[in-house]
Amino acid sequence: MGFSSSSVTIGMGSLGSISVDSGTGGYGLASLDNVVPIAFEEADAGFSTGLVDAGSVVTSTGSVFWKAPAIQGAQVTAGYIPSGGSAASADGATSGVGTAQESGWELSIDWSPEMVPGLRVGGGLGELENGSVGKNNQDREEETMFASYTFGPLSVGYQWTADDNGGSTNYETDVYGASFLVNDVFSVSYQYGETDYKPASGTAVTAEFTGISAAYNIGPMAIKFTDNSARDYNGVAGTDDDNRELNLSMSF
Repeated sequence: MGFSSSSVTIGMGSLGSISVDSGTGGYGLASLDNVVPIAFEEADAGFSTGLVDAGSVVTSTGSVFWKAPAIQGAQVTAGYIPSGGSAASADGATSGVGTAQESGWELSIDWSPEMVPGLRVGGGLGELENGSVGKNNQDREEETMFASYTFGPLSVGYQWTADDNGGSTNYETDVYGASFLVNDVFSVSYQYGETDYKPASGTAVTAEFTGISAAYNIGPMAIKFTDNSARDYNGVAGTDDDNRELNLSMSF
């Protein structure tokens, strides 16, 4: 059994584990937000608004997740939240007050098949029910699929995500990338991602992110660098920016 200030995980042996989340996230779809290989940072790191990744359906306070025992390299996770939105139940709070979002669920699988070393595939889907009435107050739906393969020092990957945002702006995201282990201590990567912003009315815009990362690890020291650029980010045409980061860390 594991405890923190905002979550509780209960191990159940051969039946897997149950986690009650009060705001930390990181379960189910949220753990699959961008799994394309990188050496350091993702292509959208450092920007106020990045790619629209997976993991926004069942991540509010008061959610419950069941993680099944891993079978043949496959990890299945199911999540449920009785009432979504900012007013979802927390310690001492009343569930669902002041929000039109009702119950939500999700299901995901992360599979590294033992018979194909280096392959990782998976995906998930989820839905958050909207209690409001009207054609533009639809349920929120999300799904993602991914695949990556590592062969020797080279890893390549691709991920697709769609977020039907309850009748307002819909999003569709594609991420491609590759990382290369030059030697035992130095690795480099390239990642490209784009999110199509599809509003219920108005012009669609595609936000693009490109990133190059490198990591050098020797003994207790790690030096990591990323050079990211964004075009039309946050779905606003002509909004471009760059982000460069140099990180030095020591472990003792």
